Amino acid sequence: MAKLMILIALLILAASMAEASIYRTTTVTTYETMDENDQMSRKCQQEMMQTRMDSCREFMRSGRMAMLRTILRDEEQEHQQPPQECCSNLSNLSRDCRCPILQKVMQEMQQSSPGEQGQQQQEMVARAERLPEMCGLRPQRCQMRQQPSFF
Repeated sequence: MAKLMILIALLILAASMAEASIYRTTTVTTYETMDENDQMSRKCQQEMMQTRMDSCREFMRSGRMAMLRTILRDEEQEHQQPPQECCSNLSNLSRDCRCPILQKVMQEMQQSSPGEQGQQQQEMVARAERLPEMCGLRPQRCQMRQQPSFF
């Protein structure tokens, strides 16, 4: 009887280990080139001035409408790709400047559209964070710091 109990325990242990090994691990690397006052490095400021980010802005802003289209078409949101122009512009930025520039673009969008709150702003932030990954670039994700909302 004791041997049977040990055998059952080993089978349960093996099954739980096999199930745990199915899950994939994603590594997120964060590049931080902002100082305490949210100032970008001079290099990133220069790159931002030389790069038009309009198509990326539109993609980040389009979150709500894209979400509605997704629901209507019964597709996953991950299949929505940013415009090629946006990915091209991002790929032209140096790796260390992608996240700080996306953060700055996000801050400018939040300041220029103070009426966008809650869910809309969260969708914009989520799209901005995943934009490099969606374009096949590294770092894959950017950690965005949201502006506090006082409304």
